[in-house]
Amino acid sequence: RINQAASDTAIQVAQASRDSAALANAVTDSTGLAIAAPVVPAVGMPVVDTIPFRARTDTAGILRERAASALSIARTFNADLERRAREARDEANILAPPLAILIAALLLGLSVGFAFSLLLEVTRPAVSDPAEVERITGVRVLGVVRPGERADERDRRQVDLLAPPDLEPGSRAYRAIFLHLIASGSTARTVTVMGDDPAIAAAVAANIAYIAATEARNTLLVDTDTKACGVSSILHLRPSPGTAEVLARRAGWSEVITTPAIGRDRTLDVVTAGGRDITGMGLTGLDHVRDELARIARRYDFCVISAPENALDAAEHALLPLTDVLLCVRVARTSISSLAALNESARQAGIRLRGIVLWRGESPALHSREEQLVAATTATPTSEDRDVPALAG
Repeated sequence: RINQAASDTAIQVAQASRDSAALANAVTDSTGLAIAAPVVPAVGMPVVDTIPFRARTDTAGILRERAASALSIARTFNADLERRAREARDEANILAPPLAILIAALLLGLSVGFAFSLLLEVTRPAVSDPAEVERITGVRVLGVVRPGERADERDRRQVDLLAPPDLEPGSRAYRAIFLHLIASGSTARTVTVMGDDPAIAAAVAANIAYIAATEARNTLLVDTDTKACGVSSILHLRPSPGTAEVLARRAGWSEVITTPAIGRDRTLDVVTAGGRDITGMGLTGLDHVRDELARIARRYDFCVISAPENALDAAEHALLPLTDVLLCVRVARTSISSLAALNESARQAGIRLRGIVLWRGESPALHSREEQLVAATTATPTSEDRDVPALAG
C-alpha cells in the first residue's frame, strides 16, 4: 500500500508539472503580448512512515545472513563427515600385511585349540601325573619317560649315535624300570608291555630289552602286535618272517628269530610281528604255539613281549600267560575312565600289573611294512665279524 500511494503521488506531481509547462508556453494575442499562464496551486505531498518497513527489511536481512551462515557451517560439517567416511572406507579396503594376517591366524588357532582342549579335559579328563595314576590304579609308577632325553656321557660313543632315534640307551628312566623288574626277590622272567598306544608300547618294550641286553642278559624280544608291527619299526628291522608266520604254521619260532648287534659286542634276539596282519583271523590251535614259545623263552634270562592294545580282552588267546604286565600310560592323552577300566579288566582276568610307565611327550612315528623293508635293506651292520643285522639304521 505504501508503494502504491507513493506511485500515485508521483503521477499527480508529474501531471501538474506537465500542465504548468504547457501553460508556460504562452500564446500571444494580436497585440503581441504574452498571456500569462494561470497559476496552478501546488499539490501537497503525502507523508509516508517507512520506519516499520525499514525495520522489517533490516530484520529480514539479518535473518537471511544468519541462515546463510548456518547453511555454510552445515555444508562444511557434512563435507568433513563425507571426507572421514571416505578415508575410513579406503583404510578398510586396504589389505593387511602378511605378517599381521599370520599373527592373527596364529592367535585364532591358539584360542580355538585351547578351547577345544579345555572342552576335552572337562568332558573326558586325562591323567596328568604319577600321583594321580597311582591313586586310580593302586599300582606303582616305575618311571616317567621323556622322549629325546639322552645322557651327556653317552653322546660321545659312536655306537649310541648310530642307534635308531627311538632307542635311548642312556635314559635313566628305562634303566630304573629294568632294575625294578629284576630286583632281588623277583621271579618273573617274562614281562608283557602293553598300552593304549601301540607305538609307545613297542618303544618301551624295545628299550627295556635293549638295556637288558647291554647288561649282559640273554634277552628275547617278541612282538605279538601284528597290526601295528611296532618293534621292527623302532629297531629298523625287517618285519618278516615273524609272529604272523608262526601263527599261520609257515615257520617255527627258531626260524623267525633275528639277532641284531647291540653296541660293540652284544646281541639281542628279536621276533618281529611278521609280514601280515592276523588280527581277527580266528586262528585256532594256539596252545602248541604258546607252549613252544614258552619253552624257547625259558632259555633266556629275560623275555619282553610287546602286546597289542586288546591283549586283556583276548587273554585266553595270548601267546604267553599275561601274569606280569607293564602298562604304558600317556600323559594328557590316556583318559582316567579308560585307565580305570583297563585296571579293572586286568584284576578280573587275574593279571598282575608289575608297574606303570608314564610317557610324557609325543608318540613315536611307526612306519608301514613297505617302509620298514626299505629301511632294513639300507641298514649297515656295526660289526663285520658277524653276519647279523645291526640296529644302526
